[in-house]
Amino acid sequence: MAKKAALNEGEEDEDAEPEDRPEFPLEEFMTEFNTTHPEIEIPDQVKVDIDNDFDLPYSAPSFE
Repeated sequence: MAKKAALNEGEEDEDAEPEDRPEFPLEEFMTEFNTTHPEIEIPDQVKVDIDNDFDLPYSAPSFE
């Protein structure tokens, strides 16, 4: 009886079959998506980063 009252109030029956929906145009969507969001190219890892700075000898300051 509660089910009938719920149906009368505009709620759908749980056992009712869903309405037929048009088929989603997946191929068209993927084409548009791939053109607006191109694949990200990840560069290769940086090889050895060589430090070519001149190595100055360090001497502690003298306070006289």
